[in-house]
Amino acid sequence: MSAKACSVTALVCGIVGLVFSWFGVLAIIALICSVVGIILGAMGMKKAEAENMPKGLAVGGLVCGIIGAAFSLIGVICYACILCSAAGAGLIR
Repeated sequence: MSAKACSVTALVCGIVGLVFSWFGVLAIIALICSVVGIILGAMGMKKAEAENMPKGLAVGGLVCGIIGAAFSLIGVICYACILCSAAGAGLIR
């Protein structure tokens, strides 16, 4: 996979993770996409540096992936707390 392909894929995964992190049920999918964006962003930066290409897309994917992962992790924790509270109150079985 070339540096440009890694960088573009990282940016897309990072943006998808960032957008989906705002939806409670989709936060798990967002967390997975964000982690993939972080990994591909790091790979894209290494490959871009080796090929003397610009690293802007890779950095953007890395940043969006990190922010998306942080928001998704908070969302997953909040969603789990809500479910535990509802189960403790007898609202769900």
